[in-house]
Amino acid sequence: MAVGERSIPVGYEAVVRKLDLDCVPHFRASYVSPGTGRVAVGHDRERHYYSKKYYPGDGVFDNLVFALKYDGVNLEILKKVFNQLSEHEVAAFVRQQPLSKYSRKLWFLYEFLMQREISLSDAATGGYVSLLDDSMYYTGAPENSRRHRIINNLLGTPDFCPLIRKTALMGEYMRKDLSRQLTDILGRYDQNLLERASHYLYTKETRTSFNIEKEEPDAKRTTRFVTLLRQASTAGAVDKTLLLKAQNTVVGDNRFIAKDYRTTQNYIGEGFGIRQSIHYISPRPEDVAPLMKGLLESFPRMHKLVDPIVHAAALAFGFVYIHPFDDGNGRVHRYLIHHVLANEGYTPEGLIFPVSATMLSNIRSYDQCLEKFSMQIMQSNLVQYTINESGELSVANDTGDLYRYMDLTHAAEYLYGAIETTIRKEFTNEIAFLAGYELAQKALKNYIDMPDKLVIQFIQAIHEQGTISRRKREKVFSMLTDTEIADMERLVKQAFREIEPDEPIKAS
Repeated sequence: MAVGERSIPVGYEAVVRKLDLDCVPHFRASYVSPGTGRVAVGHDRERHYYSKKYYPGDGVFDNLVFALKYDGVNLEILKKVFNQLSEHEVAAFVRQQPLSKYSRKLWFLYEFLMQREISLSDAATGGYVSLLDDSMYYTGAPENSRRHRIINNLLGTPDFCPLIRKTALMGEYMRKDLSRQLTDILGRYDQNLLERASHYLYTKETRTSFNIEKEEPDAKRTTRFVTLLRQASTAGAVDKTLLLKAQNTVVGDNRFIAKDYRTTQNYIGEGFGIRQSIHYISPRPEDVAPLMKGLLESFPRMHKLVDPIVHAAALAFGFVYIHPFDDGNGRVHRYLIHHVLANEGYTPEGLIFPVSATMLSNIRSYDQCLEKFSMQIMQSNLVQYTINESGELSVANDTGDLYRYMDLTHAAEYLYGAIETTIRKEFTNEIAFLAGYELAQKALKNYIDMPDKLVIQFIQAIHEQGTISRRKREKVFSMLTDTEIADMERLVKQAFREIEPDEPIKAS
């Protein structure tokens, strides 16, 4: 008989089965089995096996304590469990083990998630214990709860509180120290050159962000969005006014700019009416305001305390999953990435990482990141809905907690990889190209003083094709001799070789 068939679920897995909970699966499932200490990582979830001595019993509280010890924290599951327990049951459990850090954690989490106190006197003894293990999770601003003698270091509030784990992949990214390597890259170039590169990088980020939505912004919208991006570093904390300003900037038609959060149900699907294939359903309209309140309140809990890229992932991906506007959510989501990085001082002053170009160049990877959460809730049938012939969709069940307590580890992993690629390729190559172009332009002008338009065309042709084609020789550069063209080709190639970047950031 296979090990899995003889295994007994424990921790969150046991509680979910025992209480028949509908929820997003926890990232890991634990079992007690005849073997010892084996870990099997499946396609979507880790599976951990423990020897019989770890068996906590079959009680709900026994398994919740096991979960906090070994499985981590899952706020959505805990909230659903607490909804099925009475305050009397929770209070009785805490009284049995008043000094246990796990009973105090469950007590704190009950009152945090349910937003009401139970009939217990404040804890009088016991050392303060951090709610989240900072070796396992990224943690926010610590706040002492004297009542429970617990240090609340969650990233958010009861209205919105994502969790992001310190996975092996995140550890690899941290060890690369992208910030230091970025400093090394910038040290290669003159400050004046970086300032000249600035406009192009901002414009590239703007255009590619719109291109992801299959839009081509006109000059006016491009200028407005570039201005918004440039002002990110001085805009301060994200608030509702800023989000509305960003949405109004990216939406081209004034008839569709938002004056508040949406009051209708939106979703992502293909087809029309009841024939649609529904890919993602966002929160109900009545849940949007409290979710966004929590999202905005999470900003100061992470500011200057959490790794900037992790902070950007929590805020930007939390925003796009909430989808608070009828239009413009994707572009505002990508703006928020830059806003956080600029406010955290991660992005060099006056510059930007054109991360949307990286997303666009590998759009499937970006889509897969966005779909990670949407597939969890859609394939598990956690959202019950109806849709009519006109394509109007209505959600029938209470879904707020699905979006309130998301595990956004996948988003942080994706964003770290995207920013690494952007720094290593898009950002570095654009600056290197500009430096090479200026050297080539100077060399050509010293060789032959021809019009700037022809110089630009010549450099562009060599950079893209490696040589001047016969057609261009005849139609554009017929005034030049073969010897002159050969010399000029050599000068351009030499200029670009002088500044060619050396793969400043090595991939693991």
